[in-house]
Amino acid sequence: MYGWILHDNTEIAEIKRATDEAAKANVTIELVYPKDIELILEHSYDGVIYVRGVKKQLPEFAIAAFLNEVDYYNLAILRQLETLGVLCINTADAILNSSDKLLTSQLLISHNIPVAKTALLRANSDLEILESEIGLPMIAKVMNGSKGKGVILIQTKAELKNLLELYVAGGFRSEILLQTYIASSKGKDLRVFIIGGKALACFIRQNASDGFKSNISVGGFGSPHPLTDSIKKIAEKVAKILGLNMAGIDLMFGPDGYIVGEANSLPGFQGLEAATGINVPVNALFSIAGQLISRPAPPWRIKQIFSESMKMPMPEVLLHQSKTILPGVARSLFNHCQEAQNIVLFNIINFCRDTEFGKGHNFYDIKSIDDFRERVPISSWPDYEIYAQRMANGEKNILFPGAPEYFITTSGTTSNKLKMIPESNYGAIAKKAISLVRRNLLFSLFHDIGKLGHFFALSNSSNLSVTPAGIPIGFASGITRSQVDASLSSLDAYPSEILNISDNESVDYLIMRFALHHKDMMALIGNNAGRMRVLADYAQEHAEEIISDIEKGTISKRLSISAEERRLLEEKLKPSPERAAELRDIIKKNNGGFLPKHYWPQIRLACFWLSSTVGNYIDDIRPLLNDSVIYMDAGYGSSELKINIPMKPNESFAPIAPFVAFFEFLPIGGIKPLLAHELTDGSMYELIITTYSGLYRYNIQDLVKVCGFTGNTPNIEFVIKSIEVANISDEKIPGSVINSCVRETASSIGISIKQCQVYPDQDARRYVFLIEPEGTTSNFPVDEFLIILDKTLKEQHMAYRVFRGQKLIHQPVIRIMRQGWQESLYREKIKPGITTSQIKLPYIISLLPDPTWFLKGE
Repeated sequence: MYGWILHDNTEIAEIKRATDEAAKANVTIELVYPKDIELILEHSYDGVIYVRGVKKQLPEFAIAAFLNEVDYYNLAILRQLETLGVLCINTADAILNSSDKLLTSQLLISHNIPVAKTALLRANSDLEILESEIGLPMIAKVMNGSKGKGVILIQTKAELKNLLELYVAGGFRSEILLQTYIASSKGKDLRVFIIGGKALACFIRQNASDGFKSNISVGGFGSPHPLTDSIKKIAEKVAKILGLNMAGIDLMFGPDGYIVGEANSLPGFQGLEAATGINVPVNALFSIAGQLISRPAPPWRIKQIFSESMKMPMPEVLLHQSKTILPGVARSLFNHCQEAQNIVLFNIINFCRDTEFGKGHNFYDIKSIDDFRERVPISSWPDYEIYAQRMANGEKNILFPGAPEYFITTSGTTSNKLKMIPESNYGAIAKKAISLVRRNLLFSLFHDIGKLGHFFALSNSSNLSVTPAGIPIGFASGITRSQVDASLSSLDAYPSEILNISDNESVDYLIMRFALHHKDMMALIGNNAGRMRVLADYAQEHAEEIISDIEKGTISKRLSISAEERRLLEEKLKPSPERAAELRDIIKKNNGGFLPKHYWPQIRLACFWLSSTVGNYIDDIRPLLNDSVIYMDAGYGSSELKINIPMKPNESFAPIAPFVAFFEFLPIGGIKPLLAHELTDGSMYELIITTYSGLYRYNIQDLVKVCGFTGNTPNIEFVIKSIEVANISDEKIPGSVINSCVRETASSIGISIKQCQVYPDQDARRYVFLIEPEGTTSNFPVDEFLIILDKTLKEQHMAYRVFRGQKLIHQPVIRIMRQGWQESLYREKIKPGITTSQIKLPYIISLLPDPTWFLKGE
């Protein structure tokens, strides 16, 4: 993050405090005198500005610290920065609204905000009217004063007359305001500190003697005061009316409630820090970061990025941007989808033209999208298996330059083999870029909080093994987690080493044992919300054992973990009797209830998949959390690619990331794919991707639906796999694999099956196998068959094994069907001109048959 403090050479202690704290947070802040800046306007702007004759890159934010020089030039510079997309704290208009105290009162009164009755002193003011309307004693203050300077108490009519005579004789240039004296607030008021338009904290300012001023700068002292809802509401409303991003709002104690005294655009904060212990600069920097994340990038920055992307891949260009700028760049790219997609495609073609694949498809001769489509056919995973195996064995320059950074393993949807998807350096960068955008957009939900709490991130192990050439193999979610920078890793609720433990129950116990130690949990983040439900249920069941470990700083001896695993984990622990007592008290207060909303009351965000059948799991965790929790989609993607960027709570669709890959969309039943900007709202398409990791026109066999557009970029939602797969918890088991497991099970116990169909029961979270045996049905060994079938599915399909272990999928059940069921299925399909031999019965069904066909089984 890079910012300026625009100053007017007035010595302000808070400026040094702010720059010192910024340096600790790795935030670059420069002190810039506005008169050193050349104000030059031009239509085509390139993002630089002259400061003392030297070209400088524009800052991301600018804090206006004008104490004495609130003049035309300084405000013009501030307006210019604001026009060019710099976050200005505060804007020129906001500074004028608050520095002109009469204007402040006029604006507040127009919105029914209580202020002291005010009059503007002039040479021919009627003192009788002023005395009658304002009352004596009254306050007199100069229009632009601060820190208690230029404010006096007028006790008598004679003093008021003397003030008027002095005003006229002295030819005052500064206007003078007269205000009703609020006796009930003599010598004290409330200072509310605002940052990002939100109230951070407040404290009472009180005169140390019998004076009427409360300012800390003139001898007042501060003491803590709770930030009540009423204080928060009025202070934030004042800031909004005046347009103040950062402010000190002074509230007087009126006889019937709070009265707004002043609004300061350059508030001192030493008194607030002394009274509350709050680190104001840290809170301010955190808020500024959140505001930057929420802003679109200005046009000049997008032009700059497009220009740089002609020389290096766009994801790499994006990763060179500040983390606080990157989300805004992504937002702005949604308005340039076609241009970004064209750049990305030719990034990939130029990057890979000297590879075996590039040479084989004449990448050097590709000059257009049509050329690319003509030379490269639509593909699927079997087209890449041999390439992946060769790269795993150490061959280079096959699909992309060099060797893979790592391989991502996932279950195949066309066979029972594991896919080993190679990831190139630039492919990894592309995923990191979109992950960073997603993450920072989530963090922007917390920009009104000065310090982040812990995050409960559910993922799998990042490292499973290595290829014959020594290249790492891992799960996508684990790799994503491992790429998080150190500052965020420190906020993980539990150590990632736990995920490498093989025993499922030990993993569940250890995750909750570490996570329950933290009261400040802010967010739950993962893919499948059902996993969180399983862990919460486990914590409820084993609460006393876990709490005892937290109290003593130990790990239960009954867990099936190695001595080395235990040693490494116990090194991270220490006894916490206070937290243990707190957790026991929670159970007592809730009559044995022990839910996340009880032990993690600060959770504000639940980020999981909201689309397709897996999205149904979100209902499992709603009862576990407070009503105030925000639900965000975790983002649609696959092991091959992270695809879209969730923008709003409670939406299961989001715009594609036009910088991460080249996208094509094949209409259902169509022949020619469409480009992203050519899609129709409400229509469904098969998604085809070309990635920086050497997948070219690769059909990921997902059906997606277009749900409107963000800019000219389509919002898409995952609907279902386009091939026959069973899917309850994102395991995506091909029908062919299930069929093979069923046949293998039947063969192992010497029985024959005439017909089998599978119903993925989403409500019960289990597979229901509908089986019509050959011959008699009376002696079908249901229990034996289920045990072997469950074991076979675990052996042959990794995702099924993982999700069964995590209790996201329950043990399957069997329904034995009456004789004649298969024949009835064929009869339903037979039409004139169609024979039984032409009918392919679906293996995976979405509705159960008529119950009269059920013979036995659960």
